[in-house]
Amino acid sequence: MTRRGKIARLPQPIREQINHRLENGAEGKQIAEWLNTLPEVVSLMAAEFDNQPINENNLSNWKLGGYRDWQEQQEALEAVRRFGADAAELSQATPAAPLSKAVPGAQLADQLALCLAARLALALQKTRPGEGDPAAQLER
Repeated sequence: MTRRGKIARLPQPIREQINHRLENGAEGKQIAEWLNTLPEVVSLMAAEFDNQPINENNLSNWKLGGYRDWQEQQEALEAVRRFGADAAELSQATPAAPLSKAVPGAQLADQLALCLAARLALALQKTRPGEGDPAAQLER
C-alpha cells in the first residue's frame, strides 16, 4: 500500500529515523518538534501542505500504518538473517550440499530448503514406528 500522508512523503532516511525513535519509545510531541526543525521537512510542508507543520496526529496515523509496515519488514529481515545463519551452520555440518551462489535468490531458497529439511529430519527422528496414531504423527 502506498501511503500519502505527511510522514510518508518525507525522505526515506528521515522516516527510518522516525521509526527507530518510535521503536525506542520516543513520544509523538518530541518527534514532531524535532521533525519541524529539519530543513527538508519545513520545505516539504511549505510545498505540499500549505506550511502546516507535522503534528502528533500525523505521527499517530503513521504509527498505525507506515510504522507497522516497517516493523513487519524488520521482522521479515530478521527471519531471513536467522535462516541464513542457521543454513550456514547446517551447510557446514553437511559439506556435500553446498549452497548455490550462481542464481540470484537461489541462495535464500537453498537456505530455506536446508533449514526446512533439517527440521523435518528432526521431526522424523522424534516419531517412532508403532508409537501412537500414524496420522497424528504425520500431522505433527
